[in-house]
Amino acid sequence: MISMDDEQDSKSRRLCKEYQADILEVIQALGNLHRYKILMTLVDHNSDFQELLAILNLGKTATSHHLRKLGDLNLIVKTHRGKYAISHDGKSFLHAIAKGYSETYLKRRFDQQLQTLYNQNRTKFRKKYKMNKFPVKIVSLPPMKVASVRAISPTPENDAWTKLEKYAMKHNLLENHELHPIYGFNNPDPTQGQKEYGYEFWIRVDSFTQSEKDVIIKEIPSALYAVKECNLFEESQSDFFKKNGILESWSQLFHWVEESEYQRGTHQYLEKSLNPGHDIEELILELHMPIINSRKGVGN
Repeated sequence: MISMDDEQDSKSRRLCKEYQADILEVIQALGNLHRYKILMTLVDHNSDFQELLAILNLGKTATSHHLRKLGDLNLIVKTHRGKYAISHDGKSFLHAIAKGYSETYLKRRFDQQLQTLYNQNRTKFRKKYKMNKFPVKIVSLPPMKVASVRAISPTPENDAWTKLEKYAMKHNLLENHELHPIYGFNNPDPTQGQKEYGYEFWIRVDSFTQSEKDVIIKEIPSALYAVKECNLFEESQSDFFKKNGILESWSQLFHWVEESEYQRGTHQYLEKSLNPGHDIEELILELHMPIINSRKGVGN
């Protein structure tokens, strides 16, 4: 039986081969710093030639060249008022790049951070968290249709939750947490020196649910997880968190998996709220670390 991921991979391979020249041309266009600056400026607001000229700090001929290149690829358009605007295609490409980056490179960086902690503390954790005593359970999440909301700000968890709560209350999704569990994760992760980062929430919905403003419907394939419960407030106030910037339970889970029969998977890390809506001092999470069963080589 072909999985949803296999079908998507097959479609992606076919499109990449069929439209290779066009795709490479777009990648080359976006790989130029000046053209990237133009797109990022137009994401925020439409701009005229003089404004873009000042932002790029280039001559008129060079600026015109970059604008013409982006226009030829339909990444930007010129409005009837003479200003430049990012096109639907331009937004789609930037969204795809940001999504791919957040789901691969940022996750890999988190993996590397956990790996470093593991290497530094392997002997200590092996003595402290023995396999038969450490409270970890293995959970196979079924395929889910979820409503997804996201916020990027200095307080994205709160901001994303405000969006989710409004949507969930409208559709009576908060009355049964077993039927409509809530999961969350950083997207993108916090970075040193940056106040803003992202957080995304998922809530499981029925098959007939449709997307709304600020709410995207996603199909999530089944996946296997190692799960550990944690008190969010206590761990976020701990010396371990202040020193390493991550919850200690994530590090403990990583150590457990490294010493277990399982291997780490590439699917999404998740934080499941057991009592959503409570004050942060009372929030209890189940941390879900992606794994695969090494004996079978599959994730479900």
